[in-house]
Amino acid sequence: MHWKRGQRYVEDDRVTTTAGVTSGTVGALRVVEELAGKDEATRIGKGLSYPGWTPDGPTTIPANHLTPGDLPYALNAAFPWLRSTVGIGLVDGVDEIDAAAAFEAYGGVSFSARTVVLGSRGTVTTRHGLVLIAQPTGSSSHGVHLWGVAPLQPTAGPPPSELRSRL
Repeated sequence: MHWKRGQRYVEDDRVTTTAGVTSGTVGALRVVEELAGKDEATRIGKGLSYPGWTPDGPTTIPANHLTPGDLPYALNAAFPWLRSTVGIGLVDGVDEIDAAAAFEAYGGVSFSARTVVLGSRGTVTTRHGLVLIAQPTGSSSHGVHLWGVAPLQPTAGPPPSELRSRL
């Protein structure tokens, strides 16, 4: 095995390996292109709204360097007790991408907030069967300063009006 630095994915005959989670998206789209063609990979890539991706786009990972703009990130990571808590309300059937996007927007890599899953009971099962541990909404506020609700795909679960009544 030979390590290749700075590449989102590496192809070796029928095996494609990726550098990490987000690079996995780019690698998977490359596999789709190989199996189903460029048009299908483009259709799926547009549906994922993956920023900057095109079938002919670069596979290199840009080098990151610390800048003064990274200071808020460092402070948020160093002093977590100063962060507010954001509760994200989820219901059974929520799409995994929608749930992840809601959490990334508030907590994510910036560490700007602590996020907790809120649900009508102790677990929430996503559209594809992932079981998330949730804090039941009826007991207390859990120190939550801000509430949000992940959107539902039309086929993923109940309509938004039913979602409000279930939370």
